[in-house]
Amino acid sequence: MRSMITAVAVAVLLTAGAFVYTKYVNKTADEMNAYADSIESAIEEGSFDKAKDTTLELIGLVDQKKEILGAIADHGDIYDIQRALAELVCLVEEDEVAESRARCAAVVVLIERLSGNSSPAIFNIL
Repeated sequence: MRSMITAVAVAVLLTAGAFVYTKYVNKTADEMNAYADSIESAIEEGSFDKAKDTTLELIGLVDQKKEILGAIADHGDIYDIQRALAELVCLVEEDEVAESRARCAAVVVLIERLSGNSSPAIFNIL
């Protein structure tokens, strides 16, 4: 009987933890998407300095959240976002409108993938 109660308690804790982790990842992805929208708007307006500054702010956010996200999400997704943002900074510095827009769209897709793949998995913790 005692082992049954323990098993139920563990299952409840795991379910609650998964729910909290998923909420955290989705909230963080929403924050990242808000930055990406600002970057895209700045690129469309031709304000490359603003786009670069906002991209650097987004890089800071990713750096700030990557340790917690790394325990929840696939590490590869986080690295892909970081790489795409580094490429975006270079493109924005060169005032490359079409390529900057394309890279910004890729960042949005990567953020959505991060959010979509936010289920906790044991290989992310080990």
